[in-house]
Amino acid sequence: MRIQLVRLSILIVLILNASCSNNFKSAPDEEQVFGALKKNQAKALIEIAGKEFYSNESLFEGNIHLEKNRLGLNISDQFEGQIMLGFYSPSWYKQFPVKYEVSETNRNNCRVMIGKIIDAQNRTGEGYMMSSGLIEITQLTQEKLIMKVDGKCGKYDGFELSKNLLDINGWIIFKKPNVLFLDMEWKDFQ
Repeated sequence: MRIQLVRLSILIVLILNASCSNNFKSAPDEEQVFGALKKNQAKALIEIAGKEFYSNESLFEGNIHLEKNRLGLNISDQFEGQIMLGFYSPSWYKQFPVKYEVSETNRNNCRVMIGKIIDAQNRTGEGYMMSSGLIEITQLTQEKLIMKVDGKCGKYDGFELSKNLLDINGWIIFKKPNVLFLDMEWKDFQ
């Protein structure tokens, strides 16, 4: 009887641990995150190898560049963390959600780079580049951008991508982003 009770206790602890883990593959409470942001602020809820990459205090600001054949995102936080994301795809904006596959074959048309300073005194950082996976934009309006990334990434040293690939997944939630249009307008999204 005592062994069964111990087994049951272990099972309950495992179930509770699994249900409470921070798994970004499922959507965060977008409205709660969005409600806490100000104009031109974003949260980057990114995990690499199952660990949160940016702190909960990180608030990003920056720009989205939009063209009829290209999207670019460049945001940074108060701790010098940065995300640069861009892809080339003709008429990408005509159908939502936008899904863009990242692969070795389209590496010149797509880039997802994330990084942060890990030692401010010595100016050293940690950076990753996505090598395969999916970028999905579920919403892009004047009010908000909701974007998901899911795939594989490797450490990036400025010259080449590591062969040791890790899981990357997460969300970027951006309130009233600063959008720079080059050859299009909001009305093109209708």
